[in-house]
Amino acid sequence: MFNSNDFGDDTLDLGDLIEREEEILDADDAPSDDDWAFIRSMKELRSEFYGDLDDHARNGATLIHERYFEEYAQELAESIGAIDPDADWPANRIDWEAAAEDLKIDYTEFDVSGETYYTRDF
Repeated sequence: MFNSNDFGDDTLDLGDLIEREEEILDADDAPSDDDWAFIRSMKELRSEFYGDLDDHARNGATLIHERYFEEYAQELAESIGAIDPDADWPANRIDWEAAAEDLKIDYTEFDVSGETYYTRDF
């Protein structure tokens, strides 16, 4: 998973996005076309996002791209010890697509720049 911290990546750290936005806006040089596209995406994110974006950033909010959510669900299950990643059956027979769909109940979905993301509800 390569993460350039730009919309379209598998995961995005909300705090990093806000920091990048502030750096662009505070720079002495005129923003590039890519910078303007990023600023427009951040404006769209702020309008789509529920609640205070900065509060969510302080809580460590991560944005997970829809195409990555199934893999994210598996990694989360492994990281919290819900499954042993080295185990054979039955752990290797889990329907991760269904598990990811069940996990989404605790996440909010929103679209930014034509990309769909999920973030955990706080």
